[in-house]
Amino acid sequence: MQIRVLSQSLQSGIDNIEAVKRRSAFVLDRFVDRIRVLRVRIVDDNGPKGGIDQRCEIGVSLTDGRQLRARARAALIPDAIDRALRRLAHAMARAHSRELTQRRKVRIRRQRVQTAGHFQLG
Repeated sequence: MQIRVLSQSLQSGIDNIEAVKRRSAFVLDRFVDRIRVLRVRIVDDNGPKGGIDQRCEIGVSLTDGRQLRARARAALIPDAIDRALRRLAHAMARAHSRELTQRRKVRIRRQRVQTAGHFQLG
């Protein structure tokens, strides 16, 4: 999994890169074989004014070509990173669940077609 982090300031960027690597390894561990590139963008909307203005946007390119995104806003950068990663993990779990459901439906349809052919007279 390749991780790309974009941040406004260089100093906070170095600390954020390490935080993103640690948290993404923990939160996205079960999906690591499906992730090709993880892109993280960290923005401070109001600058040094303070407030709930730290924003983290995460995009992921999956090995099957699909792309998923998640966003979060918080007062502190690590909180925004953590929330966005959790939202992304939830979105990936939903996408995987839908994929499994679709596979089951296809398998059931094939079984019905095969068993229907065995009972025909003629």
